[in-house]
Order: sequence, then structure tokens, then C-alpha cells
Amino acid sequence: MKFREKVTSYMKKQGMLQMGDHLLIGVSGGADSICLLQLLYDLAEVWKLSLTAVHVEHGIRGEESERDAEYVRQFCAHLQIPLELRHVNIPEIARREHLSEEEAGRMMRYRIFAEIGESVGAAKIAVAHHMDDQAETVLANLARGSGVLGGGAMRPVGASVIRPLLCVRRSEIEAFLREEGITFCTDATNEETKYTRNYLRKCILPEMTERVNARTVEHLAAFAEDMQKLQDYLRQQAEKLLEESSTLEKERITISLEPLRCCPEIIWEELLRCALERTGCGRKDITREHIRSMRELTALQSGRRIDLPGGWRAEKSFDCLVISKESGQELMLPEIRLLPRSLPSQIPLTEFVTDLGKKTEAFCEPELHLSLRRIEKDLPDAEKNISLKQYTKWMNYDKISDDLMLRTRRKGDYLILNGSGAKKKLKDYLIEEKVPRELRDRIPLIARGSEILWVIGGRMGEGGKLSNETENVLVLEVKDSVNMGGKKDE
Repeated sequence: MKFREKVTSYMKKQGMLQMGDHLLIGVSGGADSICLLQLLYDLAEVWKLSLTAVHVEHGIRGEESERDAEYVRQFCAHLQIPLELRHVNIPEIARREHLSEEEAGRMMRYRIFAEIGESVGAAKIAVAHHMDDQAETVLANLARGSGVLGGGAMRPVGASVIRPLLCVRRSEIEAFLREEGITFCTDATNEETKYTRNYLRKCILPEMTERVNARTVEHLAAFAEDMQKLQDYLRQQAEKLLEESSTLEKERITISLEPLRCCPEIIWEELLRCALERTGCGRKDITREHIRSMRELTALQSGRRIDLPGGWRAEKSFDCLVISKESGQELMLPEIRLLPRSLPSQIPLTEFVTDLGKKTEAFCEPELHLSLRRIEKDLPDAEKNISLKQYTKWMNYDKISDDLMLRTRRKGDYLILNGSGAKKKLKDYLIEEKVPRELRDRIPLIARGSEILWVIGGRMGEGGKLSNETENVLVLEVKDSVNMGGKKDE
């Protein structure tokens, strides 16, 4: 099959192009990118493509780099393809960002591609990676310990990137250019083996081709395709399980462990990677060691945690694994004196957690309020049972002192359990109720000093309960301020 037909057939098979696409084309001036530009130019009329070339001058090779930029300018002018030329200082960026020059160059190229793509309305970026590049990537990723994900190397079609030349060798590209009489630039730094890719290209792959198998490059590229298929299957299974076993909030995902007890380890690992993506943490800088540590965390006791890159953390919370973003700030919730004050009154409960039953996922909506009023005890018997309701409590107004507070927990807080005065630490009560540690500081409490009279949404302490001598009752009720209906007790 001729070169053009081979590449065109591959592009169609991979679904790279749609009629009328506007493409950015990364053009360095080397053989690969010049070949790509020429091929897409040849297809432009049939596919009604709009093309914009992008050249990023890295500020590394001085006059030679300027020569390449000028060649790209002339070649694009000859084809009448618009060119966006950008100059950046990669050595300086690498020092500032603590990256290698290879990493800094790649980061800046794709950043510039994204900026130009948005400005000209191009949704796809065509880059000139070929089969030899793919083989190098597979080896580099495996050497770094990137596992199944790294084994898949570069995909033909990404979120916004297409790679039409992954189906051909570098030797095929150069042969095509010779046949067409097209010249190209040669980057002298490609001969320097201090760069990882150059070392793999100049030393490792030729040695493997000679000593191991003459088709080493083709086999590594085929391995990448197989691994991509495996990745797709694992991700499909992991996404399905994650959907069934997790709840997602902003920068926080809670995974129920019970449904996943018998899950194969490889699915578990992919599930954790998917969970990291859903929270916004992503996969950048997440290593196999991080995934292994998170997996081991699921077998430890509640409260154990590990730190992840970028200020994220994973924590075992009873029968759940919670992945969340560290806020970096101490949570400050209001402390409000309830008495003395004029009654009735309403106090907003914004930012508190008000439903122990739902545990990790239930946060108070902004329209919820704590309503207080005083009534006389002489009421029908049916109304005397109101304190049995979860979100409405009666308290002995006659015995409550002026220091009654709405607040969150403090060290030394306790509940009185019965008329004999038996006490339980608030911390122990919250653990028994399986309230995750990270939510315990957001539960609203009705307190008198260190004595907790009511854990709103949970237990009421003995100290605030009515007695035969009670004449006046303090009614506390969580209400929706929109319809003034009880939150749960209807």
C-alpha cells in the first residue's frame, strides 16, 4: 500500500477527521511534521479542512532554531497555510518549574496549542508522532513503572489531539519526502543522548532490533494497541462499579467498600484512578505506589489516612474510603448563645451537617433554620410525644441556664445518658454512630457548658429532658424557612 493511502486509511479507521474540521498542526520543521503538514494539505480539499500551522521556537539552539522557524514560515507560505509562530525560553521555564527541558518543552507546546486553538476555533490538534516514537514511549513508561496505563502509551485519538502517523515508521516518512522532493530540517539536539528519548532511539531500540527481534518497534507499537484495548475494558468495568458504590460532592468522593470486597485487584486499581479523576485530582503525579497505598488503606481501621500529590488525601472512614481535597484552612462555624434572647426566633444552620443518618453525604441546605419558642407544659398528651421526633425536641426551660449555646464540638464534651447521671464522651457517641471524622466538627450541638443536651439529628441528653415539675418548655425544631415545614418529622 502506498504511503498516502496507508496513512489516510488509518485516519479513517481511527475516526480522526470529520468533514469541515479546523485543524491545528504542530510543525517543528523536521521530517515528521513536514510530512504531516503535506499529507493534511493534500486531504484539505476533499475533506474541506481548514488548516493552521503552529511552530514553537524553544530558545535552545540559537541561529539553528531561527533557521528552522524561517524554513517553516516559507514552507507554509508555499502551501498558503496560515502559520502561528511563538517564541519561548524553555531553559528558563524548565528551571523555574523544576522540570527537564523535555518536559518543559512539551508542556509549553500543548499550552500554546490550546491557546491558539481557542483563538482560531480549531477543536483538534494534529501532531506528528510515529511508530518509532510510540515504541520509545512504551519503553520509557515501563521503565518508569507506569503499569497498564503507561503500556498503552500514546493513543491515535485523544481528547483534542490526533496522531495520523502512528501507523508508519520514521524510515517510511523519510522515504516519502525523498520521493516527493520535499526537504526538511535536522535538529542537532536529536543526536544528544543526554535526553531520554534520544537515548532510547539511538542506543536501546537499535540494540534490541539487532539482538532481540528485527521487528521490535512494530511489536512494541502493537503491544501499545493491545494495552489500550485492555485499558478501555478495565475503565468500563471500574466506572460501572464506581457509579454503583460512590457519592460525589465538590472535590470529594466517598466510596462504599462493602460492594467491592470481592473486586479483582486490577479493577480496584482502575476504580481508584477513576475516582481521582472524578474529584478533580486527576492522574498527574499519581504513581503505582500511591494506588497501592490507597488499596491497602481500605483494609485498615477507620481514621487512617494517606497524603496524595497536590494537597489531596485518602482516608478510611468506617466502611468507606474518602478521597478529598485538603482545604488548608481551619473550619470556622458560628457559636450562638440561644438564651437569654427574645423567643420565638430562627437561627440559620448553613454549613452544619444535620443528618447523622446519611453520614458522609448530607450537608445542611442554606434554607434550614433552627426554630426556638417557649410554650407552657399544659398541652394535650399527643403533643407531649413530640420530643420523640428526630428534628423536634422539648427541653426543660425552667432548668436551662443562660449559657445555652448552639455550637460544634469541643474537647471534653459529654452526654448524660440516664437519670443516674451516667456519662458518655461525645467523641465515643459519634464513633458509635459511624460519623466520619472529617464531619464531626460540623455537627450542630445544643450545649450547656460541656454538657451536650442535644446532638441535632441524633441523641438528646438526659440533662435537658422534661420532668413532672416542668412548667415551661423550650421547643427546638429544625425547619425549612421556605415552607416552614419540619425537615424530617412530618
